[in-house]
Amino acid sequence: MPKQKCKNKRSLNRGFCVGKIHVEYYKVLRMLYGWIYNYTLYREIGMCKVSENTYIGLKDAIFEKFGEEPEDDTQIGGECIRVQLDKTSMCNGIVVELTLKHRSL
Repeated sequence: MPKQKCKNKRSLNRGFCVGKIHVEYYKVLRMLYGWIYNYTLYREIGMCKVSENTYIGLKDAIFEKFGEEPEDDTQIGGECIRVQLDKTSMCNGIVVELTLKHRSL
């Protein structure tokens, strides 16, 4: 018995969902290309032609699906200093430091 052909064909140009974000496939491929070759964040965003929030959402969804991002050995803050980092602020080049004085009991 011959196999039936699939009647439900869709073009990749219609886009697809990564996480909850609907984007064109080539934007995801460009993002992965930039990540592999260690492009700067702004260069990747410009190359992908997406907003900063969309880029962050795509990156988070991809790393959640395929594995974690490599850990960075960078230490932020120090003793008695807590630093709050917002991903959107990081994209804008703004790091907000929140210094909290606390005592160990």
